[in-house]
Amino acid sequence: MLLSISTMGQYAFDSCLVAYYPFDGNAIDVIYENNGVVDGAVLTYDRFGVDSSAYSFDGIDDFILVPNAPQINPQNITLCVWYKTVSFEGIGNNAIVEKPFDILDEPYYQYHIGVVGDQYTNNAYSRFQTDLSVDSVRVKHYTQDNFWTVGEWYFLCSSFDGLYYRTYINGILFDSTYSPGTVTSYDRDMYIGKFGNYESYTPGVIDDIRIYSCALDQESITVLYNADYTNVEVVDINPQVKIYPNPTRENIVIEYYTKIGKISMSNILGAVVLNQELISNQINLSDYKTGLYFLKVFDENGSLIAAEKVIKK
Repeated sequence: MLLSISTMGQYAFDSCLVAYYPFDGNAIDVIYENNGVVDGAVLTYDRFGVDSSAYSFDGIDDFILVPNAPQINPQNITLCVWYKTVSFEGIGNNAIVEKPFDILDEPYYQYHIGVVGDQYTNNAYSRFQTDLSVDSVRVKHYTQDNFWTVGEWYFLCSSFDGLYYRTYINGILFDSTYSPGTVTSYDRDMYIGKFGNYESYTPGVIDDIRIYSCALDQESITVLYNADYTNVEVVDINPQVKIYPNPTRENIVIEYYTKIGKISMSNILGAVVLNQELISNQINLSDYKTGLYFLKVFDENGSLIAAEKVIKK
């Protein structure tokens, strides 16, 4: 018998989520399957300390390519990415994630979130920068020098609602520019970890890229940052507990060789959507909305023995 779970949604604004790359063991887009093609980047630990849940880029020749698709060309847009800094030189506004213009010249990008290396000394260092092409005119925001610290995670978002281009860093509005118009699409592939119109690569660790076809507001960005960063309790997975398949469209199986008391599951807001004794080793997720959930497994004494992010496709 399958374990029945009552339906409970993710964020209200997830209705306009058109691409999501959680990097949990692969570069799959769990929304529309506009999947990334990995070239050299290797799986590593994410910001929660979970292995094989983010990609590390060496800055030499590593990148991920996402073939052009309608879903990654929205007119109203929010682009978010988690990035862990490393010390490097680079060539200036190195790309973390971008869809480029045809050549390395104005307006440079359709959209772009980038980083300036701490060893780059031409005209800036240790900066973040975001860019957008509105009616073929480049709009950009950039931080002051010495903004970021080596080895730290940063949550970088930019949004455009047809009137204002905004940049958020760690959940807080950093800059806003009035620029009415339409996002210009150049029908190019999306690149992660390198420029799309120049052979230059960006080192660091990248995770959880999200693209929305709407402009998220300040409250939504802050909720997204806080929920992502605080709502996961990381434990070592007990080798006697296996959770698969993941991602899944319907069922997940909990395979175990020890006594399990109960399981619980929460959404990325931290709201518990399941909390009961383990009746069957199969859990039916078919009624769940697409997105990220957190599954915890407890032994008969109530001790947490396994925790895993579960992707519902």
